[in-house]
Amino acid sequence: MMRMISVGVGRSWAFGAALVLAISAVPTPSLAAADGPIDDPKIWCGEAAKTISDKDTEKFIDSFIFAAGHLVDRPTAAQAFAALGPALARSGEALSPSFLLEKAYGDSFSRSWFLIQFENGPLFLRCEGVKRGKGWLINSVIYNNESDKVSLP
Repeated sequence: MMRMISVGVGRSWAFGAALVLAISAVPTPSLAAADGPIDDPKIWCGEAAKTISDKDTEKFIDSFIFAAGHLVDRPTAAQAFAALGPALARSGEALSPSFLLEKAYGDSFSRSWFLIQFENGPLFLRCEGVKRGKGWLINSVIYNNESDKVSLP
């Protein structure tokens, strides 16, 4: 299980970089002026952690696409998180996710970390949010079984 999650991290890191490129490269003037779709990135990340602990990867992917302001399409998101489902299938039963830390960088960037305990080991989750208008966009979700791989301070 731990190996599969680590493989998923590589895809998540690549996906985070791809999403940053997608946000800056997509010519959508109406979207650029719109508010982000979520109110609080920490709350969204907690809900994502719960969805992952429930092993509902389809719901997680749909939620991510929405929270990212539809700046990424479903096939791209599904490919980026393809290793998550098989890893969760081998992880055992999950306990409730635990909030670890939120760090704000000014008023426009935020990181939140959660821990999901499984029978076969932990899963650390980091979500990054960027302020857009009155709301927020999630621009990166990274997971790993090692806390230093998700830059937990």
